[in-house]
Amino acid sequence: MSWTHRKREWTGCCVAPTDLTTLARRSGERFDEAAVMAVIYGRRAVATHGLREMPVWGEVFEAELQDQRYPQYTGSLRSRVLADYLKTLQH
Repeated sequence: MSWTHRKREWTGCCVAPTDLTTLARRSGERFDEAAVMAVIYGRRAVATHGLREMPVWGEVFEAELQDQRYPQYTGSLRSRVLADYLKTLQH
């Protein structure tokens, strides 16, 4: 089943999930990597999320890395990897 098909069937909330393949198109054909990373890491809230049921990945990454050196930096790198992946999905 395709993502588009699943999106039409999605009924978990009053707002359908964002199509992450159109981030660049909705930003004037420019993929705003810094803005995407800020949302992933949790430095920028997303109004349509309402109560934050989606994880704040920066907190998740830092908690996983708390016993290692430079957890915040490594967490930022993980956010960067996710942003790089989302960039490859743009139509």
